[in-house]
Amino acid sequence: MRLIQHYTFNIKTKIPFSEWPEIVHRFLSENHLISHRFLYFFEDILGFDETTDDALPRCGCAKILRDCPSLGEIRWAYNRPDILWLSNIDSQEDFSESDILPLMKKIHRRYGFSESNLYYFDIDFFGKRTYFARDDSAVKIEHQPYGSGITLHRDVCGDNCLKLSVDLLHGGIVMDATPYFETMQKLLPKIKAAASLQIYLSEEEKQQIEEINQAAAPVLETCRGFFKDHLPFTATQNTFSSNYSVAKPLKKLAKKYGYAYKLVWNGVYALEKRTAKGNVIYIDVDSGPSHYDLGVGVSYQGVGFCHKIGCGNQTPASQQETDAFLENVMAVVWEFENTLLPSLDDLYPETPDWFIPADSL
Repeated sequence: MRLIQHYTFNIKTKIPFSEWPEIVHRFLSENHLISHRFLYFFEDILGFDETTDDALPRCGCAKILRDCPSLGEIRWAYNRPDILWLSNIDSQEDFSESDILPLMKKIHRRYGFSESNLYYFDIDFFGKRTYFARDDSAVKIEHQPYGSGITLHRDVCGDNCLKLSVDLLHGGIVMDATPYFETMQKLLPKIKAAASLQIYLSEEEKQQIEEINQAAAPVLETCRGFFKDHLPFTATQNTFSSNYSVAKPLKKLAKKYGYAYKLVWNGVYALEKRTAKGNVIYIDVDSGPSHYDLGVGVSYQGVGFCHKIGCGNQTPASQQETDAFLENVMAVVWEFENTLLPSLDDLYPETPDWFIPADSL
């Protein structure tokens, strides 16, 4: 199992892409770290009115190859003859970053790539070098590498970001990546960052979870049947935005039933509770910013699994209707906890304290 902490800094256009490698170098130097593997991915999208023969000599991939032939051969995306790309992600050969750095301003301004990714991987965080991994397929290869590293991403939509990824699990101990985050935050002082935690299971662990899921299938089906019978699903189409609060009643219900409350994003909330074995009952509540209707979902989560077991929906026209709907939902979940949950929880292994449930909407 690999437990990887991600910190994504949404730089957008605040810092020119050509200056990002220097930020990486300063980060590595200040933390006395070494990046042992450099990867790249460049993508072009041809125009609708262009033929491949006409566009190929003028595309960004062709331009950068004329400046740096060692980048390899142009390849085409699966089932998309209009998308071309260059990458060494699936190559066993090392590639030197020094071949790319002199071209950074051209990558930023001249080549016109639809997407550019640079990856500084196999960084020895905590004095331990871990090797990046990926899927075997070449489909969406740019999203596949995972491990300890720094990813620089730039695209034509302006969703430009730097992602710091740190392997936390070493010898059964979960390390603290906060000092590395703080160093990067100082180098990007005005850039907001989002944190997330991702679990990557080994093939053996995936097989073990699949066997448990198969054994639990009848119990899960019973749980889903219970929620289908008990959760209301009476949504209608409102032509107006209802005036009601979700946060206020949810906070009260969370306290009443022993759940942790959180705001996920605008109009979306969640309640979480640990089971006796550390697994999580996760209740998502979505009113959206418009409040046209109110939906809830119930899932049962742990390391390597997330089972949606119930959902409900209603279109409240008042605070009284909202309060009654949410109270009913929590009463149903409470009944589930005291009847069906123990038999389901018995089938799954204990989940450690560091586990963070996924927003399951």
